Amino acid sequence: MFVCVFLETRYHVCLGVSGNVLPAHRAVLVARCDVMAAMFSGKYAEARSRVVPIHGVSSDTFLSFLEYLYTDTCCPASVLQAMAVLVCAEMYQVKRLQHLCEVCVCAYLQSMPSRELASTGISIIRLLRRAKCHNADQLYVWLLHFIANNYLIFSHKPDFIELTDEEREHVERLRWPSRGYLQELSEYQQRRRQLRKSRCNLIFRNCQLTKQTQHVVTVLKRSATSVANLGPGYSNLCRGVTVDRLVVTNGHALQLDYVES
Repeated sequence: MFVCVFLETRYHVCLGVSGNVLPAHRAVLVARCDVMAAMFSGKYAEARSRVVPIHGVSSDTFLSFLEYLYTDTCCPASVLQAMAVLVCAEMYQVKRLQHLCEVCVCAYLQSMPSRELASTGISIIRLLRRAKCHNADQLYVWLLHFIANNYLIFSHKPDFIELTDEEREHVERLRWPSRGYLQELSEYQQRRRQLRKSRCNLIFRNCQLTKQTQHVVTVLKRSATSVANLGPGYSNLCRGVTVDRLVVTNGHALQLDYVES
C-alpha cells in the first residue's frame, strides 16, 4: 500500500539505490532525517544532483527506511531484515527507528523455540558484533543475556569462541543452567540410578488371612504403595496371611506372594 501511494504521488528527488531509482519528496526527507537535511542543504553535491546515489544499503532495506520516514512505522519481516534496517538507521542517525529495530530483533528471537534456536542459520554472535559496531547498546546487552539464558544451545555452536574474554566472563557469570545446578542435577540422577539397583527382600511367615490384611495385599499389588507408608505395624496387619516373599525396590512393593493357611 505504501509503495503504491508513494509511486503515484508527485516527487521532487530521486534516490539511486543498488541500481534502482526510488522517488521521494525532499520536504519529507529533510523534515524527518537530519543527515538528509544537511545533504540537501545546498553545500553538498547531492543538493544539485538529479539522482542522489545511496551507498552501502540494499534497495529493499532503504525502501523500509523510507517507509518509516513517511509513516513512522517499521515492520521488518525477519531478524536479518531488522538488523539491516537498524544499520541504515544508524547510518542516517534516526535514533527512534534504530530502537524500533532493536525491539523487533528481540521479539523475533524470543519467539523462537529452543529447537529452532539450535538449528537456525542465524549467528547470534555475529548479531552481537553488529549491534556493538553500530552503537545498538540496548540490543548488545540484551543479546549477551540471551546467550547466557540459552547457554547450552549457544555454547556448542562454532562461533561461540568469537566472544571476547570480557563477554565470555559476563556470559559465564549469568549462564543458565548454572554450573551448581548441573552438578546438583547430576548428583540427583546418580542417586536415583543407585536406588534403582538396590533391592531388599522382606519375609513374613505363618500368618492367617483376614479381611483387613487382604485389603493391604490388594493395595500393595495394585498401586505399589510404599512399605514405609504403612508404618511399623505392617507385620501385625499381615497376621492373617502367609507371605512367602515381598520384593521391594526403591521403597515400593513390586511383588507380593502369599498363600492361605
